[in-house]
Amino acid sequence: MGPWIEVLCASATSIPLLQLLVTDGTWNLALQADQQELWSTIARIVTAANVLLLVGLSYIWGRNYLQIRSKHTLGLFVFGLLLFFRNCWGFYIYQFDPVLAGWFASEAVPEIAWHAMLSLHVLEFVALVFLAWVTWD
Repeated sequence: MGPWIEVLCASATSIPLLQLLVTDGTWNLALQADQQELWSTIARIVTAANVLLLVGLSYIWGRNYLQIRSKHTLGLFVFGLLLFFRNCWGFYIYQFDPVLAGWFASEAVPEIAWHAMLSLHVLEFVALVFLAWVTWD
């Protein structure tokens, strides 16, 4: 065990709440499993929020295309539909796929991979919120 791990474990055991999480100088495996499930839950929530935003945006963009008939509104509508299907597929994988949903909720996915995937989902959500604000303004 490296010196920085020893310092981390020693400081964690000095906090009463964290004493339960540290066992013999190592983090409790149950905490890791809970963290993996937390990342999976956050990914499902953000992906579902993206789907809902894209339903609203695609509806508005599709309605605008039917009224205006410009390439720009058609481009926004097609963009919204493609991103909608991509997020639906992601939600299916995180929630319902018999193999991958269990894999994502297990300890098999490294935490750094979760951080990378979640940062992309959250950035997409922020971008969609901005597009919704611009569209509905």
